[in-house]
Amino acid sequence: MTVPNFLRENTELKLKKLNKVDEFGAYFSIPFVTDVHNAETTTYKWLNSIKVIEEVNKRKNINYILTGGDYINNHENKEEVIKRLKNFKDRFEDRSNLFITLGNHDDNSNYKDFSKVITHEEMKKLMFSDMQDVTFGNGLYYYKDFHEHKIRLIVLNSEDIPEYDISMKYKGQWDYAFSNEQLNWVAHTALNTDYKIIFCSHTPLIESVEGFDLAIRNSEAMLGIMKAYTTGTSYSSSNNTGDFKYNVSVDYNKKGTIVCCLFGHVHADNIVYKDNIAHISTTCSNCSYRYGSSAIKNATGTVNEIALDFLTIRNDMGFLTRFGAGSDRSFTYVNNTKESKKEKSYLGLKLLGQNKKIIALLQNLKDLSIESILESGDKTLSFSYAKEDKFYENI
Repeated sequence: MTVPNFLRENTELKLKKLNKVDEFGAYFSIPFVTDVHNAETTTYKWLNSIKVIEEVNKRKNINYILTGGDYINNHENKEEVIKRLKNFKDRFEDRSNLFITLGNHDDNSNYKDFSKVITHEEMKKLMFSDMQDVTFGNGLYYYKDFHEHKIRLIVLNSEDIPEYDISMKYKGQWDYAFSNEQLNWVAHTALNTDYKIIFCSHTPLIESVEGFDLAIRNSEAMLGIMKAYTTGTSYSSSNNTGDFKYNVSVDYNKKGTIVCCLFGHVHADNIVYKDNIAHISTTCSNCSYRYGSSAIKNATGTVNEIALDFLTIRNDMGFLTRFGAGSDRSFTYVNNTKESKKEKSYLGLKLLGQNKKIIALLQNLKDLSIESILESGDKTLSFSYAKEDKFYENI
């Protein structure tokens, strides 16, 4: 598939930015696109997102794609819903590395009609069966290890409600939950690793984000597990009432590293910290369904038609390079992981005088804030640095 002309300039510009990020010690990148909301009249819009992703992946030698859920809108006809879900997945050349996150629109439960809903069993066969080298829990949640980079992606199911039956007591459309089984799987299995962790869910775990609607049942327990993991402490909690009982207890004897928690659903861009963990959303990829601060008029056929991020991480920072509508972003994370010798070290920066002699050499770029990088010409490189840092000499 070819990137359309109206997206070509932006794609080339952001590819250059990705290359610059790589030069400053980044060692892992993954595209993240969410909330395509495939409908009869908007298919071409999310297809353009795929075209951009696959073009960038090809040129950056990235072999995987992370998606955040809400692949469709609800429809009265179950067969039409199945067709749209297949249509989304089948558009990708390599579905073995297309990582799926269940969204609240995807099971067609809004009608609360058992004859129209896609059951959990049907959903797993339809959307999750092509993925390779992933480890599932007993549900629509799993992890994927990127061994070369020592990173584990944990994809949660924030609509983890009981399997559907004729009563339709709960529906994934508006009932968000983490089951007892999923909580314990995360605590004892998924987080049983020395790798750095990237979480992804469709619905946000925290309430203080733009676009928030309803809380995930038992989200406080999931957040407690995450905090204990990063602080190397214990966590115990239980709820003995209602249909979403849980009992989880875990003791971590060392600190782990959580890079961030990605999510969609809210159709807005957010970076909010909770317990020193960045919770990050990417706005709706489909310009027809953006609200609030992300809404842009007359976006169709322009660079603002699409919106997707490439998440790139280095030893203590993450970068989100935005293709389409919106801005590039960055965040920090607490790195408790002993770095591998194979990982890229921070590059030194030479400052040259007019006679081409070195007037300063910055050995460590951890605290260096680059404002501009100019490849040629008699220009000024503007920067700031932490003067109290032992790695820097006075200039």
